[in-house]
Amino acid sequence: MWGFSQVLPLDTFKDLKNGYLYDGDHSEFGVDVTVPKPFEKSELLSFNVISFAGRKWQLGINSSGSGSGSGKAVSLFFHLVANQRTGAYEAVYVLAKFQVLNQLKLGNIQMELENWYGITSFGWGFSEFVSFDDLRDSSKGFLVDDTLMVQVELEAISTTKYFPS
Repeated sequence: MWGFSQVLPLDTFKDLKNGYLYDGDHSEFGVDVTVPKPFEKSELLSFNVISFAGRKWQLGINSSGSGSGSGKAVSLFFHLVANQRTGAYEAVYVLAKFQVLNQLKLGNIQMELENWYGITSFGWGFSEFVSFDDLRDSSKGFLVDDTLMVQVELEAISTTKYFPS
């Protein structure tokens, strides 16, 4: 349950000069309930969780871009699932190849991810993976029939425990 255990002291509430009570011991409270509209368009896609090397991982694609790619490129990230984070003095090395496949066989966009995931770094990726200009240009062959094909090849994952000196 969320809320406040005490908004104001009871003595302050009961003191008639403060205006919280009227007619001796009456008070009125109101509540505004706001129901947000459902999302009409999702900008962050998360894919099914995969198990690999004893941990659970997830690929995330931000179609409107994030960080330096915001508003100009699709962003791709590879995350450890929240309850799979590393412990203190533990790190996970990941070497992976990310590709946006060219559906016209003209050449894929490829980037290599090589990073250590640790207690404070549980997700890595690319803020500017493929530009919106390249996606909008149908002659480039990345977006065909509203389909963007993304491939991730995990080449190496290893875990190490270390002890600071």
